Amino acid sequence: MAHGIWGDFALVAESTDFGVTWIEAGAAYFKVSLRGTGYYTPRLPPRGSLKDNPNPIVRMATVIQALEKWAAEYEERNKVAYPVGVMVPKVAIGAIRGGRPFSPSNGVDECSIYVDVRVPPPLSFGVVERELRQVVLSQGLGGDVELYMARKGYEGKNVEPLVESIRDAHRAVRGKECPPVSAPEISMWRDVNVFNEVGIPSATFGFRRMP
Repeated sequence: MAHGIWGDFALVAESTDFGVTWIEAGAAYFKVSLRGTGYYTPRLPPRGSLKDNPNPIVRMATVIQALEKWAAEYEERNKVAYPVGVMVPKVAIGAIRGGRPFSPSNGVDECSIYVDVRVPPPLSFGVVERELRQVVLSQGLGGDVELYMARKGYEGKNVEPLVESIRDAHRAVRGKECPPVSAPEISMWRDVNVFNEVGIPSATFGFRRMP
């Protein structure tokens, strides 16, 4: 597309269990970091409250609990019912980084977790970032929240001729109507978003996902 290759429609063949969708969620990746003071293990100060613990890995446990609670609320608040099904935007903590695995006795100065947030098309990334930052800071431990990847989701426009052709072909080959699309199939970021973003009417249709 960047080199001028265009099309009237685009069919993206990804797994849908023979359902058809022209709507997909966006995706945002966040880095959440806490800083602390690294101590050689024998020199650790006496343990007190979690807030006063110098180890950011230990303090991150509180942030993770708060984020998990927020994630459940975010998912419920931002469900969107579309003609093809219900979009359920999930949140996952997918990675953690802190300390030195080869020398855990030297202490930890910083710990970071990496959070994947799925974003419905009507919701802005700015709103999600503000919510996430508020949750982190509400724990009273400080911290930084960095949005380092954002890809919008889209609801395809003017896709009716393509969708009807797909459904006609499905009836002709399989002898029945296309089944409904499950929530996960429309709650992820997929390549169909690339085409719908630039105005090429696009839909996704394909086989069942392998176990």
